[in-house]
Amino acid sequence: MSIFDANYKECTKGLSKQHLSELKWFNEYKGSLIPHSSIKNRKFANVPKGIYSQKSKNIVLAVASVIKSRYESRESKIFRNNEGGWYFEYAPEEHKSGMEFHTNKKLLNNSHKKIPIGLIYQVKEKPSLYEVVGTGLVRYQEDINMFQIYGFNDDGSTRFL
Repeated sequence: MSIFDANYKECTKGLSKQHLSELKWFNEYKGSLIPHSSIKNRKFANVPKGIYSQKSKNIVLAVASVIKSRYESRESKIFRNNEGGWYFEYAPEEHKSGMEFHTNKKLLNNSHKKIPIGLIYQVKEKPSLYEVVGTGLVRYQEDINMFQIYGFNDDGSTRFL
């Protein structure tokens, strides 16, 4: 199944109740601006790398784009369509192990298994303010060494263009 043939309902079948609850938060607050102190999953909000995965899981729950991160110049702005979907490019973590590094490998697992992730995007540094962008599917584009995240449209599909 292509990433563009998948829908939110199909992609979330079989996920744990806790994982579904976290993704639900991203959907409920989609488009909201939230201070750092009010982000529901404080563990996620305090991860310095911008990638949150529970220790016992081989997948990622969410990523954050952070102002002045070492990856900021490589990450895209958020592109949106009229159906509620969005697109964002997220740089892999730089490490000598490359795509075998645990955070990159977990995002690849999300991509291969078509498991949605949440995205928050920092819009103000001080006081720290984030936009809850929503949930989307990850695809790794090897020729540009970039994770591409396709946000779900309001109907649950992922077709961006």
